Parts: sequence; structure tokens; C-alpha cells
Amino acid sequence: MICIEDYIKDLSPSKEYKESLVKYSSQSIKELDLPDNLVQQLCSASLPIKSDYCVFGENPITFYELPQKKCYALIPDTYIEIAKMEWVGNIAISLTNGFVWQIFPDYYRRSFMNSSIAQYTESLGAWLRFYPQFQDYVADMYDMNPQFSLFDNPEVYSPIKQKLKEIDAKAMESDDNYWVRCCEPDII
Repeated sequence: MICIEDYIKDLSPSKEYKESLVKYSSQSIKELDLPDNLVQQLCSASLPIKSDYCVFGENPITFYELPQKKCYALIPDTYIEIAKMEWVGNIAISLTNGFVWQIFPDYYRRSFMNSSIAQYTESLGAWLRFYPQFQDYVADMYDMNPQFSLFDNPEVYSPIKQKLKEIDAKAMESDDNYWVRCCEPDII
């Protein structure tokens, strides 16, 4: 029997991913009039600003060259929006506490992603490393057993859940959080 551990060899961000990371300069975000702690976060954490990554096969993330200050209708707080995900909202950082959120402006709701930009970047790098290995495993399992179901095999997500919890335990606390939802069998 094939197990997921045979496929998941490494969950650390790839060299390509690390090389795609760029920091915002304090000069470039000066006009946003941000709290000092958020300026420090934005200037010390790196993001894949000039890359085209997809969390899932057809969900590209477009990171902004310059972040944008935003308020969203019926969603509390003010944010710095740093990216747009093609099908599932925007990525924004709360000015109040520096938390990273998935924002659904058309639905007036948000979903917690990470406790900081640095933790978001590391989580994304781990996920991008996990997902192709996961896809290979699932394809092989379907070839061996056309009745294979992720609903019957939730342990498939154990390696990435553990890694995401190590990176940011708060990100994995609630079933409504972004990374927890990524590890659900109905999202593949």
C-alpha cells in the first residue's frame, strides 16, 4: 500500500520560491501612512511579488508591486491589500494587529490566514511544495483504485497540517481559517 509519506519528501519552501521573494521598501510604502509595526513587517518580510503562483491548479495569486490601503464594506478594520487570488478573494493585512486575512469583498466576510506576513510567506512556500506531491499521490491512488476518496483518507493532509501548525498554530485553530479549508477533501 502506498502512503502519503512516500510522496511528501520535503515541505520547506523551494529554492525557486525563496528566490522569488522580494521586500517592500520603506520608501515605496511611505505614503500609506501605516503604523510603525506594520511598516516594519512589510519591510522585513518578503513576498513573491513578481511571480505567478497558484495555491491550487487554477487559482493564481497576483501580488501587488505596491500594497494598497483598503476599507471593505461591512468588514471591520482597515487593511493593506497585498494580493488578489483569481477565484477566492484578496489577501490583506489588518492595520490593527498585522494579521493576514483572506477578504471576500463581495460577500462582506473574511477568513483568517496567518498571524503575520512572515508566517503567511512561509505557509505559502510549504503549501506550494506540498501540493504537487499531493497531486502525484492522489493521481497514483486513483490509478490503483478508482474508488479512492480523500473523504475516506483524511490522513493525506497530515504532513501539511503539521507543517502549517509548526509555522503558525493560530492558522490551524479554526475550521473556518484559510489553511484549514485548503486541507479539506472538497478543495483539490
